[in-house]
Amino acid sequence: MIKKILQIIIILLFLSFQQICFAVNEIKITDLVFDNSSKIIFLPTYNTLDEVEKLNVESKSLENPNRTFFDISNSILTVGNIVYNFKNSPIEKVVLAQNSTNPNVVRLTFYHNNNIDLSKVELLKLRNGLVLKLEEMNIPNSSLHRSFREEKSLSSDFIEKLTFLKQISDDKNNDQIQNEVTSIINKPAHGIKTVGEDVLNNIFIPDDTKRLRSKSYIQKLSVRNGNILLNGLGNITVEKPIILSNPSRIAFDLANAIVSHEIKNKTFNISQNEKVLISQFEPTKVRVVIYTDNVNDYESVFSFDQQSLLIVNKNRISNVKLSDNISKLSSFTISNYNIDDKNLTFEFNNPCVFSYIRNPDNIEFIIYNANFLDITKIKTTLTNFFGEAKVESYGRSIIKITININPNSKTEFFETINGKKAVILIKNKMLKPQPIVIPKDNIEETINVPKNADKKLIVLDAGHGGSDVGATRNGIYEKDINLDVTNRLARMLTKKGFKIVLTRREDETVSLQERVEISNAKRPILFMSVHVNASVNESVRGVETHYWKDNSLAYAKIVQKHLCTIDSPARGVVKSKFYVINHTEAPAVLVEIGFISNTQERNELISEKRKEQTAKVLADAIVEYLKTVK
Repeated sequence: MIKKILQIIIILLFLSFQQICFAVNEIKITDLVFDNSSKIIFLPTYNTLDEVEKLNVESKSLENPNRTFFDISNSILTVGNIVYNFKNSPIEKVVLAQNSTNPNVVRLTFYHNNNIDLSKVELLKLRNGLVLKLEEMNIPNSSLHRSFREEKSLSSDFIEKLTFLKQISDDKNNDQIQNEVTSIINKPAHGIKTVGEDVLNNIFIPDDTKRLRSKSYIQKLSVRNGNILLNGLGNITVEKPIILSNPSRIAFDLANAIVSHEIKNKTFNISQNEKVLISQFEPTKVRVVIYTDNVNDYESVFSFDQQSLLIVNKNRISNVKLSDNISKLSSFTISNYNIDDKNLTFEFNNPCVFSYIRNPDNIEFIIYNANFLDITKIKTTLTNFFGEAKVESYGRSIIKITININPNSKTEFFETINGKKAVILIKNKMLKPQPIVIPKDNIEETINVPKNADKKLIVLDAGHGGSDVGATRNGIYEKDINLDVTNRLARMLTKKGFKIVLTRREDETVSLQERVEISNAKRPILFMSVHVNASVNESVRGVETHYWKDNSLAYAKIVQKHLCTIDSPARGVVKSKFYVINHTEAPAVLVEIGFISNTQERNELISEKRKEQTAKVLADAIVEYLKTVK
């Protein structure tokens, strides 16, 4: 009898434990963010969805008015109901509300016009939230969050182009609501119309006070083992640290962030001789100041959920467990976002913990929970592009990459919201500008043929290749377009009786120096490098021709004249000190045959018609120019 009673008690305890675990593992949704640039709605969660045992979503579309809702089971909305009202958008309104409490169901509803293709609407599960995808598209940067930047302000600090109002409805007391309002804006909410005291129960924040990108709300600061941990909501962006003196200290500024009044202007002891202060340095910036004589010992470590930041002392990091998982590098590429800017992209099979340090003449990128199978290959690739580079392994899971870069360049570090991808952007356009000249008719044009040049030999250079994909958008790589057009051009010129040397015949990595050496060794009559352009302004399109040496100006003008017959804006002849056209001995041009960043032109560039037409006009230009050479 006693044995049966004990069995019943154990069963009851087990069932109670399951209920407790289930309650702990409910989804706690903390906010709603609409990203107009990528047409997604992001629902960040307090707990990671890897911990959630059960996640069911039911959806339905209704008419009069047109709306679609998603019911998310086993979920709790930790803030008041949120309503977005949009103007000039296919999305008219978005509502996030606690639909029921027994069971707990959060309902996400969006009201829309007939321009929305509902067949492309998806709800995706990420580690630290849910994403409602409203349109099928492939825009890798939309999922990237800027974790580090050197500039003190960026255009992305400002409001999105979409005009909207955000309404917060809640029955909490006025102080609580005011605190919530403070946590979602990045500067004082000027312009809010107040009509009596009930305005606090129906608050509208004008569009000029809301900034969606890199928003974070710092709720907690704690000191652990001599290191500083910041926790909050949203995504944290750190600026390049500032070292100050009298007294000796280092300051970490968090862009587009607000600190909770509970910890604002408070000092915490790190050790007997060190302390840390957190403050609202500017309306849109939180400053963390560490008072220490060893300012160079501190660096920031980014968690893979991007909602916490660890500022560590390098001498004490061995005491910190940063991750339970060891990741493997699945891919590494170097590409051009713009022709002068390099993107280094690292992709992993599991979420990673990163650290990024900008020194005067180099950058250090540290992955604390990863293994590289081929360190030598990565080091060789980096060295080809940047000169001396180091890839070092420490212990069983720490990788440190050091890259020498120009002290005047600016860099940024991005992570995806699932922690599996990291991108380093090196912005060389911030260097001292190269002279740019739009040639005028009165500029003297010289035609100097290199001594012993083969007048029937032409070197064609398909830009980028291999691990250097060039500019990229929507899964389309510049290197592939360059190679296709160059091969077509080679075939056309061969039929016209010319001998052609290609710097690359397939998708392979060829350094800039190797391309120059190939050309100079062959002694050609001409050199041409084929590229595709890109811009952060997606409306820009057109064709342009670059030259550097005076003996290439006449060649460049003829090439540009023929490029202008393509149905694309003419952007002119530009004097640019690109490596391959600066160091080749033969007359040389670099052609930009269109913009991959412009949707219309990108679709044209990958079409058979545009590629064939481009190759033909380049061939005609070369033939016409060579008729002027005696």
